Amino acid sequence: MTTSKVISRYSPVMPHVYQMDTIIALNNGVAVWNLMWLALDFSKGVNFGSKQGAQIPKMAWRTVNCLTRTGEYINPFSPESGNEEVIADLLAGPAADFVYWLEVAPKALIARLPMTELLGPTWIKTAKSRVATCADHPGGTVELAEVRSLLAKIML
Repeated sequence: MTTSKVISRYSPVMPHVYQMDTIIALNNGVAVWNLMWLALDFSKGVNFGSKQGAQIPKMAWRTVNCLTRTGEYINPFSPESGNEEVIADLLAGPAADFVYWLEVAPKALIARLPMTELLGPTWIKTAKSRVATCADHPGGTVELAEVRSLLAKIML
């Protein structure tokens, strides 16, 4: 992320309900959960045990670390990260703003995103249909600067 932001999760339930609690500990973890909440229809069930399902958390993490300008993945731990807006920055705001960006972004950029490579364009249709399920849930706020600091200590 380019700045330290406090963001809230979109889902009404915490990620641990779906055995996704470790995602929040990741760099940009709340953004990953927000993306997954939008992209996947949890009401129909999500099989994270399948070959494709097992890749979803990884590809969601890679997607939130892609540049909004080009769709290029940027390693958030590299010295070059933080200079440009990444998708995690969009997911720090309202879900409707992120979905709007999906609608107006160049199709070639959207096609380049790891979530699109894994799930095809259907995840975008799902995201559009799930905006109404999203809200600002204060129980899921995380100070990202603090998370980065803790991760840096662990990585040493």
